[in-house]
Amino acid sequence: MSGTKTDYIFDFAAMKNVVARMNNKSEDAAVIFLTSFGQVQGEIVYTENIDISSEDSLGDDLEKLFGEGKKLDIFSLTDSYYYQKVREEQKELGIDKPIPEHAIPLKNVEVRYTNGSTAKLEGMLLFSDQIAGIIPGVFGKE
Repeated sequence: MSGTKTDYIFDFAAMKNVVARMNNKSEDAAVIFLTSFGQVQGEIVYTENIDISSEDSLGDDLEKLFGEGKKLDIFSLTDSYYYQKVREEQKELGIDKPIPEHAIPLKNVEVRYTNGSTAKLEGMLLFSDQIAGIIPGVFGKE
């Protein structure tokens, strides 16, 4: 475990849902993130690990993904590409340490900007250094 801010945010979202289930409450999966540009409400997307080291491994992983009834998403593909690239660079430099998570993919996003305007988005990538805090709720609910 690398113990990063992003790790904590992923754990927070997961535990929010555990607490709701234990208290027999249906809980919205969304979390509100406080940022310098406003409030961002969204559901965290847990990415699929796709082996893109070769055409064969990519084909095998995509076949498995589709066989499980899942769809390929841009967040999973980008994460897989990014982390493979960093691992290869680390290997060339003789570095053997975990790669920290730094971005949080979100779906069903609503952004409430500090100027009062809002935006509804299918998805968004929020970098953890933009997050000042998190609220375990959704807009309009107490």
